[in-house]
Amino acid sequence: MSNRTKRSVSAQASENQTVVQLPLSKLELMANIQASVYQFAVDMVLAVIHELMADDVTRLCGERYARGNGEQDRECYRHGSQAGVVLLGGAKHKIIKPRVRGKHDGGEVELPHYELLAGRELLSAECVRKMVLGVSTRNYGEVINAATDSFGVGKSSVSKQFIKGSKKALQTLDQRDFSEKRMVVIMIDGIEFAGEVVVAAVGIDEEGRKQILGLRHGATENAEVVGSMLSELVEQGISTTQPTLFVVDGAKALTKAIKKFWGNNALLQRCTLHKRRNILGHLNEEHKQTAAKLYDTALAEADVHHARKKLKTLLAYLKRVSPSAANSLLEAWDHLLTIHQLGIPQLLSKSLYSTNIIESAFSVARQACRNVKRWREGDMRLRWAAAGLLHAESRFNRINGYKHMGLLITKLDSEVEKAKGIDQATMAA
Repeated sequence: MSNRTKRSVSAQASENQTVVQLPLSKLELMANIQASVYQFAVDMVLAVIHELMADDVTRLCGERYARGNGEQDRECYRHGSQAGVVLLGGAKHKIIKPRVRGKHDGGEVELPHYELLAGRELLSAECVRKMVLGVSTRNYGEVINAATDSFGVGKSSVSKQFIKGSKKALQTLDQRDFSEKRMVVIMIDGIEFAGEVVVAAVGIDEEGRKQILGLRHGATENAEVVGSMLSELVEQGISTTQPTLFVVDGAKALTKAIKKFWGNNALLQRCTLHKRRNILGHLNEEHKQTAAKLYDTALAEADVHHARKKLKTLLAYLKRVSPSAANSLLEAWDHLLTIHQLGIPQLLSKSLYSTNIIESAFSVARQACRNVKRWREGDMRLRWAAAGLLHAESRFNRINGYKHMGLLITKLDSEVEKAKGIDQATMAA
């Protein structure tokens, strides 16, 4: 590096006051990016291959468990599965191949699509290169053409398989059984997706593992939408008799629906990021910095009494500069410091103060559908959202501070028992 370049870098660092240094070289960074895109491409191809083979089996053997006269006309029957191999990007990838046998001679019947696909390169290095470049809209058509040429099938066939696969993803969400798990924390939020609002729920179990619970087309302000989603979660086995911490965005319809099903077993924690944005949205630019500092300082307090005291300072300030902002804070007053009240370690509490887990999962879904130009009516948004959320779920790590989940359960149980005791004393009086 020349002396002039060194002085330029030094001057720029001095001007910005902050220097961020990447731990990777440019080559390493690009290698990691390409590896991630390649893995996504491989996952996509394998998913389509499985759908194509499933269609072959259905055409040869009929619908599974179907009964009737058509059963006698079938020439083949299902015979388990076995390991198979396809070639993707110059590497062999193992798949599970369904087996089919002839009804009369018992001989093995080859699946047409597997026979076609297993003997040729499906994902060339050129296709992967185009996928890396295909982040822009104008390159997307070239990517699709390259991918479908590798398959040896038309774009319409691939499209049909994606529709079928995304429907299965949505069906998977609706049919999950949660009866064997205790969802200690349930987060619910309404997220903008493809120009409309979708309500999603994520659960955290006793081991700190996150799981997508449900998905609905609508907003948390809609009592029918949230009521329907919670009702189905209960039908899928989520217990309403065990103390549960709900982290929500604050809609009254949502709070009312939770109380309807869980009653005193529900502890509500308002999403602190939502409330922060709401409060600042009522303020002029000149007041936002002071209000934000007071708000963040209050929530940073570990002790609930100190946090409450600083929130009162914020409230007094807001009453002077913006009554509407003060009312926004008061609206969440009872549920803004629930986690403070529980007194759990900060590492875990930071993970539970907001519904960011849901937003992060939706960012994966948005990335997957970034090139969709035309959103049709019906379940298209839900199908894409479900597929994206399940893909995000497959990469979920356990929540930060998961080792303290046992303590959280103890605190929740204690807090609920305390509340029930207060209610009984009030009724007796």
